[in-house]
Amino acid sequence: MVYVCYGVTIEDGVMLSAGVVFTNDRFPRATTPDLTQLRDSSPDDETLETLVQAGATIGARAVIGPGLSIGRFAMVGMGSVVTRDVPDFELVVGSPARSIGMV
Repeated sequence: MVYVCYGVTIEDGVMLSAGVVFTNDRFPRATTPDLTQLRDSSPDDETLETLVQAGATIGARAVIGPGLSIGRFAMVGMGSVVTRDVPDFELVVGSPARSIGMV
């Protein structure tokens, strides 16, 4: 299963492996202990858009943070946590994801 939330655009030829998760909110639903300030999950001013460009590959169980761009033919290693934009043809791995080369 892959979780693709509101605001994520996936271009042609993208490979999303099993368990990939996209997030779109810098401040996920949170509340005070007495539940007086519970936010709903509808898109709002805190919702950020993410773009996965043509030909990119995202490995199994990677997590893609909000408001990012994954470049053309970039590769994200399995289990990586992406917190920054990934340039075209870049290979990133780890938590947080770091560049280890080009593809």
